[in-house]
Amino acid sequence: MILLILVLIGCPEPPILIPTAIYLVSQMKKKGYKILISANFSAIKLLDIADYDKYYLSDVGVIDIDKGLKIIKEFNIEKIISFVNKDSEVSYTITYKEILNVPTYSIVFGKSINQDFIKTLEERDIKVYSARAYHNPIPVVNIIDKLVEEI
Repeated sequence: MILLILVLIGCPEPPILIPTAIYLVSQMKKKGYKILISANFSAIKLLDIADYDKYYLSDVGVIDIDKGLKIIKEFNIEKIISFVNKDSEVSYTITYKEILNVPTYSIVFGKSINQDFIKTLEERDIKVYSARAYHNPIPVVNIIDKLVEEI
């Protein structure tokens, strides 16, 4: 059985976001999962440029994060993984989880860890992983490796 995983990507300001998102997609595809990315316009464009030849993003669906809210029920999403470093990403994660009512995992990261983000997500029954990371992707890569094994 192939599971469809939704990956939420918000503002791509942190330098590690796009590379770690591509790493997550790559690791999930190796495990046999199908991936749908829901991201803002800038993140989508950065993904397109970062993997121009679609080496990692082949067979990966991509939708705008706002438009996705209107059509996401059309997909058979079984799990959500979100990257969170701003309050808007907390809101998108909670909103998508409420619409889909599926197991949801968040990677909260940044120059410092916002404990309010963690508390808000956990109150909505979202499993949270956190790492102090902004330029160095290794702490988030370590979380991704752990998350991929747990799912």
